[in-house]
Amino acid sequence: EKIVQELQMAFGEDQKSIICKTIVSFLNNNGGNIYIGIKEDHNKIRTVTGLILTERAKEDVLSDFRQICGKISPDAVLSKMYSVRFVPVKDLEENYISGKFVIKISVKMGLPK
Repeated sequence: EKIVQELQMAFGEDQKSIICKTIVSFLNNNGGNIYIGIKEDHNKIRTVTGLILTERAKEDVLSDFRQICGKISPDAVLSKMYSVRFVPVKDLEENYISGKFVIKISVKMGLPK
């Protein structure tokens, strides 16, 4: 249940729209990275929270992301203009936290018009 809640928070409809718009912006400029699982407070201090993801949950994230990119024209999925990585989260002693990841979406600069 907690995994489903975290994924809904990461990929709710509002977030999908924001991610899609951000990808388009990156494609139209110099590219960039989107991180899911990092919170920023009102003082601009970032905290790595990560998401608890099973292998099945990772597959669901990739499927959601393919749907998001499928709405972009020209098709960003087919042109391989992005990558999705699941970056393991470490604790303060540099030990990996089992099953916890930050999702890193890297978007390349789009092709010249």
